[in-house]
Amino acid sequence: MERAGLQLGALLLLMCLAFSRIDCVPLANSQAQVLLDCQREWNTTIEGWKIGGDCNNATSVTCDAQGMITDITLEYNSFSGTIPASIGKLTNLRTLDLLENGLSGPVPSTIGNLLALTSLILSQNSFSGSIPDSFINLTNLVFLSFWRNNMSGPIPTTIGKLPALTNLILNYNRFTGPIPDFISELTQLRSLQPTDWLNTSNIKQPAVFVELRPWLQRLYRHNS
Repeated sequence: MERAGLQLGALLLLMCLAFSRIDCVPLANSQAQVLLDCQREWNTTIEGWKIGGDCNNATSVTCDAQGMITDITLEYNSFSGTIPASIGKLTNLRTLDLLENGLSGPVPSTIGNLLALTSLILSQNSFSGSIPDSFINLTNLVFLSFWRNNMSGPIPTTIGKLPALTNLILNYNRFTGPIPDFISELTQLRSLQPTDWLNTSNIKQPAVFVELRPWLQRLYRHNS
């Protein structure tokens, strides 16, 4: 199967050269395999997501000149299933946007391998469990959204170690505990949608917001 994929990729490259298609980029086999894993897990077929495919014909995918996937944007579909652990092999991935699907299960810890990731949008799904500790590796992450899922547990201290984070959206989940003080370490933070905790009468608004106030532009409260 792998040998056949290599042959297809080589053939596609030759065709691109023959017809002077500068924009034709064969999808790297390692990357295509992850896309196949996603389709299998989500019980769907997405055009162009195959071994030997052309990046420019792969729906909702952007690649670099080496055929490595840099962006996946699959919003407003009806996929079900989980994110496969092999997603962590897309090491050049900058954007993973799976907004408003029917995906569930835990968020795989292998996402922590995506060191180039700048935007992770998993909003309006049914993901559960806690935020993986491996997120501490996502030092380039700018935008993180878990809005409207079933995530639970306390916010891990690893979130406070993401120096580039400007948008943190966590509301409408089942997180527990107070808003952690380490949020104040996110000195680039501009928009914070914490959780429904701020409307819980027995939880006092933490002093952390006093520290955040000089640079925080938007603080969303429940039902605001």
